[in-house]
Amino acid sequence: MRMPLFCTVVTACLLLPVLAGEKVYLDAGASTALKTAGADLARMLGKVTGREYQLLEADKYQPSQGDIILSCTPEKILSSYQPQSLPPQSWHFKNLDGNLVIAGTGVAGLVNGIYRFLDQYAGCWWPSPDMEVAPANPGWTVPDIDESGTPAYYFRKMYVGTDFLPGIFRMRNLENYRTGFDDYSPWIGKPKNSHTFDVYVKAVKAENRPELFGVNPRGQKSHSICLTNPEVQAIIERELRQYIQLDRQNKSQDRWPTIYDLSQSDGASGSECVCPGCRKLLEEQGSYSGPMLSFINALARKIKGDYPDIKLRTFAYSYTSNPPRDLVAEDNVIIQFCQAWLWEPLLPNGQRGSRNLEAWARCAKNLQIWSYWRDYLGFDYPFCKKSRDIYEEVRYCRQKGVQLYFCENERMLTRSFAMLQYHLLFRLLLNPEQPLEPLVQKFCQAFYGPAAEPLQNYLRHLEDRQEISRAYLDYDFFTTAEKFLTAAEELAAADQTILANIAWERIPVDSALLREWEKVIATAPAGAPMPRRQEIIERYQRNLAARISSWPGFQSKHREPRLAKLANEVELLQQLPAPLPPQFQGREIVDIHWNSFNGGVMQQTLSDDPEAVCKVSAGLDEAARKSQKLPLSFGIYNSLNQQGQSVTLTAAEIPQDEKFHWYHVGNAVVQPGLYMYYSSSWVARHYVTGIGIVPEEYEIHVSLKATGPLYVQGSQLPNDVRIDRIILAKPVAKDKQAE
Repeated sequence: MRMPLFCTVVTACLLLPVLAGEKVYLDAGASTALKTAGADLARMLGKVTGREYQLLEADKYQPSQGDIILSCTPEKILSSYQPQSLPPQSWHFKNLDGNLVIAGTGVAGLVNGIYRFLDQYAGCWWPSPDMEVAPANPGWTVPDIDESGTPAYYFRKMYVGTDFLPGIFRMRNLENYRTGFDDYSPWIGKPKNSHTFDVYVKAVKAENRPELFGVNPRGQKSHSICLTNPEVQAIIERELRQYIQLDRQNKSQDRWPTIYDLSQSDGASGSECVCPGCRKLLEEQGSYSGPMLSFINALARKIKGDYPDIKLRTFAYSYTSNPPRDLVAEDNVIIQFCQAWLWEPLLPNGQRGSRNLEAWARCAKNLQIWSYWRDYLGFDYPFCKKSRDIYEEVRYCRQKGVQLYFCENERMLTRSFAMLQYHLLFRLLLNPEQPLEPLVQKFCQAFYGPAAEPLQNYLRHLEDRQEISRAYLDYDFFTTAEKFLTAAEELAAADQTILANIAWERIPVDSALLREWEKVIATAPAGAPMPRRQEIIERYQRNLAARISSWPGFQSKHREPRLAKLANEVELLQQLPAPLPPQFQGREIVDIHWNSFNGGVMQQTLSDDPEAVCKVSAGLDEAARKSQKLPLSFGIYNSLNQQGQSVTLTAAEIPQDEKFHWYHVGNAVVQPGLYMYYSSSWVARHYVTGIGIVPEEYEIHVSLKATGPLYVQGSQLPNDVRIDRIILAKPVAKDKQAE
């Protein structure tokens, strides 16, 4: 069912007559963000009261009763207003003789104040990008208030990947990340937001001086930045200063970035420099955070005099997670701490995350959290960061002095309770001391309407059952989920908007049910009824297609590929469940089929193949086929640490039946840069990335066949190498290369 762009939850608001006479005054020459927020306030109060609210420039102010003044400097409009001394991003509400003043420290503070006022005093808010709440209250008047507020967290961010959230929705919820309003969102300076050593190292390489690079932990040439070479440090400082100058060109001072990221490349240990200088600091400080922080501190000291407003940010991540023994971060350095995970939230429980955070808090004044809110293994299935974990993590981090919070939470359109989690996070980042349960109730009553109770029951069921192993995805889980979702649909049968929100919760449930089909059958009681698989496939496609088609964050260039991907997925689901080879029975695996092949050649050469396990395989394009030669070689390689393994088959070792066979191509830590290749020129490849939060080692297995006279005597088929399936498996005690 297609959802309208805005679904307004009101109580008879649209039946109220529109009356004239209310005025909202906004600073003359206000920024785009302020004009947008001011227009929202006038529009939403109009919906609540049934009266027209005119948005006017403050230089046209004519005193009258019941006016609303939105200003960063209201004392210039109302002489009776006493200016407030408040921190950045703060707001102040004041009733002055029947007129309401909403003031703010700068654009961000005033925007924050406008939306906080709408929520607190008019009940107006946005549960999702296509839904707004404006309860009818024709008797509403300017409240008698005098209060101020400041967000508990200065940076409030959620990364959602390619399930784009509209910037205006982010700003309405006071998320100051990717809003599209550069006068509201604090900018991170060039070259990018994180892992910037990938960029800075290019400037070092451009010097064409091999002596600027040290060695990696294996004794080979390092391709990362040497952190103790003064010449390298000078190059990085030069690049940093150039970025700062570029960022400030043709911009007013209030739009200058104040944070610049200098952080390691993504992935596990293996590529970092351990030359004598770096190794000395590593050993003295007990962690690679020693040379890293020493390097960042030196840069911070050098730029502080020229740019006192700028802070440099680096990671406590992977091999820099543990803090140094006695180094202390400069006051203009931010440590971005990355040990908060879905299954191991950052709580005051004495586990590794909290121990390290508390140690970092002792040696760094400025802390930012990077929290992982999703599982990255395999298909989409029902899970969520528990509401209580969100609550306790945000509270605990603030108690430890954290002021910047970033969570990574991709694939919202196929996730359980995605909008509830968004709502909880951004309310708690403003005020972590408020109680949790009213926040949950408020959201569920708005988003699920009459179906709030069964959806909250399903939420409790999911939070109680979920675990990292996914063993909970059994017959009992799915039948209980179905009971709650069906009850919700019956209660909301008259409301298409609410039904669409309930259908969103069905998407991950149906995705998992279709992929765990055999387990569900195996765990069902004798004689228990089973759902009809084809009906589930059709419902899954219908619900996800509706969600994609109506998502306000998408343009047609986003929708069309997503709908095409869904069509491929449904085609694959018609072939599943695929039999699991005996060597993988009972093991933890990631099963990759043709619809997830991501290399350009693989995607271009997908074709029907009756021999393939799911009737489709990928092969070589014309250029790759022409470059093929004996022996047949395929393998894995990581472009970041330049490590790889391969399987080589001579003509005598190549199976002559032109059928698929399993090969173990090697073990590798799955992290960015890793790919599997299967052509002599290496152009035919699948990138084995994005399956986990913490890089872990996996066996990489491929189902592959070779055809044509180059490989098989007397073959009448074209020369080709084709793949129909890739399985990643947690290592076992003894490996076998060919299976």
